[in-house]
Amino acid sequence: MKPQILRLVLLAMVMLMMAPRSADANLLSWLSRLSGPGPFWGVDVSVCVHAIPTEDEDPSVGPSAPRPTKHEMTLRFPCTELTFEQRHVSFNINGGAAYAWKNPLNYDGVDVGGRSDNVWLLKVGTSADYTAAPSFDIGAGVGVFHFGGKRFANFTRPYVEPVRVAVRPLMWRSGRTADQRDRDAWLVLTTSWIIHLGTMDGADFGAPNDSFSSHNEHNWQAGVSLDVLRLFKK
Repeated sequence: MKPQILRLVLLAMVMLMMAPRSADANLLSWLSRLSGPGPFWGVDVSVCVHAIPTEDEDPSVGPSAPRPTKHEMTLRFPCTELTFEQRHVSFNINGGAAYAWKNPLNYDGVDVGGRSDNVWLLKVGTSADYTAAPSFDIGAGVGVFHFGGKRFANFTRPYVEPVRVAVRPLMWRSGRTADQRDRDAWLVLTTSWIIHLGTMDGADFGAPNDSFSSHNEHNWQAGVSLDVLRLFKK
């Protein structure tokens, strides 16, 4: 493994281990095709490291944990003390890996054997999400994508997520108590708008004769996630 890849992987692992709180494991993540390779299929993990309530908890629900003072609340209010019945902002660390099973770039018919034209990526980033309704989050994020493959030298590009949305469809079921609704939040459908900052072209992916070239390319990413803590909550 190349040193820069190892550093990114280790950084992601350390960041995730330092935040053992509410975690979403994206069972299936799909990043739409770039102007060149893709689409990318993979997995993501998102860990909530901090949460700040934006309104008082619904008195009909009752507090989910002892309430700190307002001064303490903005400094160390744990993610796991909040229910989705209470509007709040959560701050997350995100990591992921994906693989492009198709790569239509022109490599002049040269084949070095196997799936030599395929491209993989690693993602490390951070985001903030606002729980605007019990079953709905909207937010934004930033981070980096690290691209690798046999045909080219690995490279990194920053990205921004101007909009990311999460929907918890099981919470729409009727006749559920507040506690049951919070447990129903284990299934999450996600989508986000991603902008890859900077320029990417065929030469970056080892195909200098391909006409692929993009600047600040826009893509969509979608996924099906599990909120691990709520899935196994007793």
